[in-house]
This record gives sequence, C-alpha cells and structure tokens, in this order.
Amino acid sequence: MRSRSLFLALLAAFALALALWISLPGRKSPEPTVTSPATTTRPAASETVRAEQAGTRTTATLETPPPDGLLVAGRVVDLAGAALPDLAVGVRGDERDPAPVARSGDDGRFELLLESTPCEIEVLEPGWTTVRFGQVALASGAEEPVVVAARAVALEGQVVEPSGDPLARASLVVRAGSGLAEFSVRSGAAGRFRFEALPSLAKLRLRTTLEGWQTDERELTLPAGELLRIVLTPADSLGPLLEGTVVHPDGTPAPGALVSLGAVRTLAGEQGRFRLHCGWCTPETPLVARARGYQPAIVAGYGKTIDPQLRTLPPERLQLPGPELVLTGRVVDASGAPQKGWHVRIEDPTALDPGGRSRDYVESETGGRDELRTDAQGDFRFSGLAARAYTLLAWGRDRASRSELVVRSEPVPAGTRNVLLRVEGGAAGRVLRGRVVDETGTALAAVNVGLGRVAAPRSPAEFALQSRLRTQTDADGRFEILGAPAGVLYLVAAEPGFLPQRLELSPDAPAAALTLRLDSLRPFRFVSEEGAAPPDRLRAVGPAGSAELWSLAGAQPARTGVELLIEGRSARLSAGPDAREIVLYRGLTELARFPAPARSSGAGEETILRWP
Repeated sequence: MRSRSLFLALLAAFALALALWISLPGRKSPEPTVTSPATTTRPAASETVRAEQAGTRTTATLETPPPDGLLVAGRVVDLAGAALPDLAVGVRGDERDPAPVARSGDDGRFELLLESTPCEIEVLEPGWTTVRFGQVALASGAEEPVVVAARAVALEGQVVEPSGDPLARASLVVRAGSGLAEFSVRSGAAGRFRFEALPSLAKLRLRTTLEGWQTDERELTLPAGELLRIVLTPADSLGPLLEGTVVHPDGTPAPGALVSLGAVRTLAGEQGRFRLHCGWCTPETPLVARARGYQPAIVAGYGKTIDPQLRTLPPERLQLPGPELVLTGRVVDASGAPQKGWHVRIEDPTALDPGGRSRDYVESETGGRDELRTDAQGDFRFSGLAARAYTLLAWGRDRASRSELVVRSEPVPAGTRNVLLRVEGGAAGRVLRGRVVDETGTALAAVNVGLGRVAAPRSPAEFALQSRLRTQTDADGRFEILGAPAGVLYLVAAEPGFLPQRLELSPDAPAAALTLRLDSLRPFRFVSEEGAAPPDRLRAVGPAGSAELWSLAGAQPARTGVELLIEGRSARLSAGPDAREIVLYRGLTELARFPAPARSSGAGEETILRWP
C-alpha cells in the first residue's frame, strides 16, 4: 500500500513537470508561417520588428508571431506637439471583435498590435477626436506613427433650399487645415445633419455640396449655441430638368418615395410627383425610385438617354414593381454549428453612381443594408431587394487557427429563404507560389506579397496585407506563402512606384504558378488657369468607357471613381493601365480631353494638365 502511494505521488509529479515544460516559451502550437525562396533562416519576432522599424527589408518571417499581427509603437500629441497621456487608440475601421486597444502613457507613447498594413491609427477615447491619423505604411519604417488629437464637440443643423424645404443627401465636410483629418456627414430626408465629434479648434471650415446646388463654404465657431441653418441656392449650370411621378404597384401615388439619379436625390411630393435637376452622370447611371416595403423601380442605363443640351427631359412614370423581397439564411461550420457575429455582405449590390465616387447602393438607400452580422443562431436577413439574383459573401475568424475564413454563395434569387453558407474547416495548409512582374514581364524583386482581407472595392483596406501571412519576392520575382487557410483567398502585391494588384483565389483554384502583374504609376495633377470658370470634375476613359483612376494621397494608391475638383484643382492622381484620355466636365458638359499621362520614369515625377 505504501509503495503504491509512492508510485502515485511520483506519477503526479511527473505530470506536473510535463505540463510546466509544455507551457514554456517556444512550446506553442504550430502557427501558419510564410517563407521566401530567397532565405531559409527566420529571425525571432523582436529581430523582425526591429528590422522593419529600421526601414530595412527582410524576406524572413516571425518565428513566434504575436497573436494578431505586428506590434507598432507610436505617440499621441496635441496640435502643439505636447504629449497626451491616458488616451485609448486603435486601428481605424478595425473589425476584429474585440479590436485591440492601447492606451498612451505619461509621455504619450503607446504600443498596438496591427493585423494588416497599411492602416491608420485613431483616438478612441470618449470626448476626444482625431485631428491627424497616425500613418502606418505597408512595410513599417523608421518613422513612428503620430496621432494628433483634440477635445471633441458636436454640431447639428439643417440644409434647406431658399423656400425652406429640406435638402436630403447634401454632403457636409469640415476641414481643420492642410494635412489634417476631414469630418463628413450627409443630411437626412428632413435635411437634418449631426457631427458627433468635431475638434474644438479655433479655425474650422465647413463645405456643403449637393448636385444641382451652389456650394456653401463658411468658417465655424464652436461650440455653436443653436442649430446651424444652411441655405443652398440653385447652381448656375443646372442639368436638364426631369419631372415625373412614382406610383405603387397598384398605380396609386407614392408620396415620400426617394428618387435617385447618380448623386442627385429628391423626394416625391403629393400625388407622387417629383422634380429633379440632372447632375453629372455616366451612361450606365440608373434612374431609381425607392420606398420602404417595396421593390425598387430601376431604369437601367438612364444616363445614356440624357441630352445635356436640353432644358427639360421627357417625363417619367416610375412604378414600384411589388412588395419588397427578402433574402434570409444562416452561416454554419462544417459540423453544422451556427457562426455568431460573422459578416455577411451582398457582393454585387446595385450601384446608384457606378461611374462616380459614391458607394451608395439601391439595396441600402431606404433603410435596407448590404452588409450585416449574423445573430446567435448564425442567421441573417437582407430586405428591400430587387427582383434579381445576388451573390453573398460571408467571413469571420476561425478560433482554432486565428485565420480569417471566407465563403461565397452561388447567385441566389431575391425572395429565397434559408440559404445555407457552410464554412469548411480552418486548417491552414494551402501553399501559394508564383511570381510578380511589371507590365513588360520583367521580374520584380523585394515586392511585398501576402494575403489581403475582405474589403469593399475602392476602400482603404482593399490593398492592405495581413501582418502574419506575407513575404517578399526574391531576385527572380518569386514568392512562396505557406499555411494559407481554406476558403476564398485574396492575394495582394504592392510596391512603391507601381499600382497594387489584388488577385482572388477560389477554394479549388490552382495555387502554383500564380502571376501578379504590377503596372507603373502614371501620375498627374490638374490645374485650372485663372480667369476661366473652372471645371468641377475629371474622369479617365478607355476603349470600354470609364477607366481606372487612382488617388496617390494616402500611404499607397487607392482606386477612385470620378475625381471632384476643388476650385479647379486636383490632388495627385494616377491614370490606370486602361486609361487613354482624361476628360474634364462642368456639370454634364464636357469641356476638354487630354491624352492620359505616360508611365513615370522617376520618383516624384508627375504630369501637370492645364486648362484652358
């Protein structure tokens, strides 16, 4: 009996020692890793972070990566540069649940885990707002991100026309100064607007714009003692007037229906009648009428029927097709268990302004949504849909591998219920191999390549790279990524001097011999000469119509639509590879065309376009 007790005691001690040994540093579960054919050695996490902070390039990856990405150090200061202690900061637009948050110390310094770069860091502290975002580049360099913050104050008001009737969908932008953050809202159906957190600074300017109306620009004094009333007057260069009616499926008038043409909105009045001065639009722009509880009435390609020389267009009768259609479903894992908190998006919503800057969609125009999250049962429900098929995209994080998993549906007709989106296991075992070349087919070395995340087209995150699944190309432009998760993947390549590239890979797509082609920048600016009425926008066109236009104002190029000109001037832009001409407009009237700029031959080089 005594020997048996001794044996059990020794066995318990051995088990305890084994548990302690397993928990020691370096005894973690295997992580997805990235390798490059240029090297086989991988420095420790601290060595990689130091190398990136020093601005040097490395093709190695983290030996023991942090739980969610790259640790970056920065500071929070006021406009005078003084440290701001004890303020919460986080990544702008971070959708992780919960998203990592750091607090600044007595010297204003903080350390924050980043899941993907490039990104911007903002202040999250209640009662404070960000005046300048901390910029983190694709490959972090010697410059630490500095966040400039100020005390926050609210501002609310109303936008109306001279008669006092409200103006909906007016764009209001507050600017604090050159290089500082902008704050924007839109007026609602009653013309009302509210800025939740403007900086309490001495000099702020408010710019209010609406298609068909003259721009209002004024200085702000905060805090305001009463509601701000902004009266807009009709623009001198109004487009043709469109009048018509909106009716229900049974032919009765639909007062209050929202009528849209590109960026222009108006509400139907009594008897469903509406008046709309056509603003700038492209041939593919639809004319749309929406009312809660009904399917939208859509006249596709209405823009191509508009003659800008006419003063009045033929009247339109827009009949809502029928009761609203919904689409419901559930997201589950391979075993059928519901996935709570997953994002679900309509991947192909109907754009209201397909050739412009707006990301507004028919499906979300009157209270519906084109993106939502699943409930505790994994369920989702979209409403206000048109009578067509939609493709759904769902994504979330696999708890075991910490990888983001993405699943896409086949096209599903609106009105379908109980759509099942099944997420396969998150085992990270896919290997991606390929090359990065330029437009001539020449290999590009030391290019950042990795997995991107789900991102809306033309959003800042479209060409960001995940911090844990990335590498750089070797001298032959080749790359290899190990441990990619199952499901839909987005492979991204980015390099200074080139337009970034994003390649989607389906779950069963070949993962070897992949090719990413980067096109060189074609940078330019537009400057309107003094003494002439300036144009108000420009666009790039190619053989098939609208071509790609890129903004070069941020940490890396970002796709944009038509570029709005401020006092006849543009920021730094780049024409896309399919662009043949740059076209200038004032309202709907075309003013001039320029040949699209050629490829850049050096850093900082850009073409200056002038008119007249």
